[in-house]
Amino acid sequence: MSQVVDGDSKISDTTVSQPNPDPAKLARPGSDADIHIHIVSSEKESQRCEWWVGIYRRGELSPQELVKRGALIELMRAAATVGINADGPIILVDPCLGKRKLFLETPVAADRSHETWIVAFADRLGLLNRHSPLGFYFAPESFGDQAVAVMGDLMQALLSKSPGREYYLFTGEHGLYPVLDMALRLKENLLLTAAKSSFIFH
Repeated sequence: MSQVVDGDSKISDTTVSQPNPDPAKLARPGSDADIHIHIVSSEKESQRCEWWVGIYRRGELSPQELVKRGALIELMRAAATVGINADGPIILVDPCLGKRKLFLETPVAADRSHETWIVAFADRLGLLNRHSPLGFYFAPESFGDQAVAVMGDLMQALLSKSPGREYYLFTGEHGLYPVLDMALRLKENLLLTAAKSSFIFH
């Protein structure tokens, strides 16, 4: 049975075993403070990350119906197009998802600014990020051709102040190059604005 948890609820005692990246790809990361950003492109690779962050619109699917969609790319597309019969940020946990869990947020409301929404979204993710690596995939239908850019804005807000070190980006329908380009810009911005170094693996 699916568990649907309101995003405002306290999350505690969440433990996640760290993935075991290919030692050849790590290439001697500099220090324990470095941030690792993994770009993955397959359903199998996405299983390396337990928590995935996405966007949903209000719609007709129940959470139980959504999780039966299977692959991550299908789940996120259905959440952004058909929509979920829910309100506010939700957390989905279900055996259909395997080891993965979903944190889904609605797009910015008309009466809020993009910046305010980004900050609030990042704050909601902060507690999760203390315990677990986070993965990000916003289906193209969520923000059109701005989906990858919005994902980058959110990660910039989160990574600049979060103690988390391990992050995943799923290329999905965006393809490798737009996601890689966003990750490289994020790497540069983190170094300039937060004095944080990062490594990108793909």
